[in-house]
Amino acid sequence: GLPLYVKFPPVPTEIVACSKRAPVTLPDGDMSAHDVEVNWKADRYSVVVVRQCLRRLIVRDQKLAGAK
Repeated sequence: GLPLYVKFPPVPTEIVACSKRAPVTLPDGDMSAHDVEVNWKADRYSVVVVRQCLRRLIVRDQKLAGAK
């Protein structure tokens, strides 16, 4: 690993914003099968978006670490 004193540039604002994406808020009470499916799909989409953002950050940091 890298020494603790190695400094990386600030995380780009678009990655910070993306990583703060909230999970789906489920309604109170019973949901129909359709509501469950719609919410599940929206939640899966959010998970994929956040993973892609964090993957971009990891790749960026790995490139920076290799360049030091």
